[in-house]
Amino acid sequence: MSFEGDLKVGSIGERVAWDILINLPDIRQVIDVRKDKRFQAEDVDFLIETLERQFLKVEVKADRRMGETGNIIYETDTSGNIGCMTKTKADLIYQYDTVNQIMYVIPTFFLRWFVAKRKLQEVRISGDTKGYLVSVEELKAQKIITKIYEVGK
Repeated sequence: MSFEGDLKVGSIGERVAWDILINLPDIRQVIDVRKDKRFQAEDVDFLIETLERQFLKVEVKADRRMGETGNIIYETDTSGNIGCMTKTKADLIYQYDTVNQIMYVIPTFFLRWFVAKRKLQEVRISGDTKGYLVSVEELKAQKIITKIYEVGK
């Protein structure tokens, strides 16, 4: 898929995440920071404020092959730059399976812990992108995925 195609898939995931976030009863507000250079540098798409006045950063990822492979792509290197999953300052990853229309919520800290603990083999994902293929089923079994939204149902 082309860079433009990847952006289109990503924007679909961002729209779905936005719709989920603005409808959660324990969220006071959601702020779209996708065009803010500071948050772009941190790989953060949205800021959320809970009713308890806790502020969290959210990064949204979308994948059209996730349902087929059963894996989340954990990017470590993209074109010689630090990959998103390695550099994001987000507290939560909203990972969207575009084909099955399922959104997975994953705390970034626990995802990183899981990847480090598993000592996964780094692979070439596509083109200049390297990273790990992380099993969705293993993340579910280890309770690393904290919420699942079945958007298409």
